[in-house]
Amino acid sequence: MTMTKKILTSIFIVLLLAVLGLGIYFFFSRQNSSGQDFGQTVRNFFPFGRNSDKTLNDVGSGAISTTTPENPIDMVEIIPRLREVSSEPTAGATAIDTPGKTTIRFVERATGHVFETSTDSLSLIRISNTTIPKIYSAVWAEGGNAFIAQYLKDDGETIETIHARIEPASQANLNEENVLENLEITFLTPGIKSFAVSPKQNQIFFLSSNPNGASGILAKSNGDGKSEIFSSTFGEWSASWPSTKIIALTSKPSADVPGYLYFLDPKTESFQKIMGGQRGLTALVSPDGGSVLFYENTNVFSLLSILERETSKRIPLSLLTLPEKCVWSALAPLLYCAVPKAIEQGAYPDDWYKGLISFSDDIWRINIETGQQDIVASLKDLSGKDIDATNLILNERETYLLFLNKKDSSLWSLGLREEATPEIF
Repeated sequence: MTMTKKILTSIFIVLLLAVLGLGIYFFFSRQNSSGQDFGQTVRNFFPFGRNSDKTLNDVGSGAISTTTPENPIDMVEIIPRLREVSSEPTAGATAIDTPGKTTIRFVERATGHVFETSTDSLSLIRISNTTIPKIYSAVWAEGGNAFIAQYLKDDGETIETIHARIEPASQANLNEENVLENLEITFLTPGIKSFAVSPKQNQIFFLSSNPNGASGILAKSNGDGKSEIFSSTFGEWSASWPSTKIIALTSKPSADVPGYLYFLDPKTESFQKIMGGQRGLTALVSPDGGSVLFYENTNVFSLLSILERETSKRIPLSLLTLPEKCVWSALAPLLYCAVPKAIEQGAYPDDWYKGLISFSDDIWRINIETGQQDIVASLKDLSGKDIDATNLILNERETYLLFLNKKDSSLWSLGLREEATPEIF
């Protein structure tokens, strides 16, 4: 009897499993007939297989979700760490930080049209419709709502300088593409040779020729309220405005010519010599004016150094590049520099300015207090291209580095966020 009972029990269990299996099969078949993926049906049936509510954007920075419920994977937009924002030649760019977002805005060289994108999107939007052909440089002002641009007039010799402000169009005037109708253009003094925008982006300092040399003019960013605060019998200056109290004037460099750096106080109009006598001198002043990154040609080799103004101490760096390929951090004692992988012999900075020599760069971070130097990114490894970076710009949060590739003036963005996932960053 015992043996018979065991056999009957076994047969019952087998029949029960068979019925249960058929039930599950027909249940999944009906679910599948409605168009649902079989694997998804199984995950729905067994709760431990379900996905959480998090999107890719929650999991890792750099992956931006633009999904729909029907297809949550195919629509994901991946933003690479190193991104070519625009392959078209660019005159100048800026980064505008708002809560949770960084907007990249730039001027196209060929047309003067303004475009923008954000660091979480690959889409480009044209936001101005005014054509200003053949702009070769543009510096942004007024929080990214205006720019100062220069271009050559049709005679090929006269430099025209303009202030262009983006004026939001009324809803009635928006065209079908929803771009702004035009820019509000103001022509500045003809023949401006060099200019700089103030750190607050509400003023401009420019140098123009006069019969005795050069005049330095201070004005609002649109050119209003002009006043002369500087004059010199020497006319070949390059201007920058690193801090509110310092306008830096550097003699235009050449490899075998001694260079000079002076500071001009825009309020008191005092004029102070900082450096002089270094051949091929180019310089980049820190935001607080306390340090100067400078390049010089010595009798034996080229040298990149930091001058500490308070102590007059000069600290040579083991890395070699040009200050024009660097940017100071405003948040820490740091420099970000595009450093060539190799440097061929030449007359610097002349041969680089003329395009006779070009570089393939890595991005380095230099701590000027500790002396630590770290490579941030190999541009060729990330892009597959040789990039000669110049015009470096940090956004206010210093999470992104913008730069132009001198080889073709294309615009690039590099993410600096260290918390990013290795797969993306």
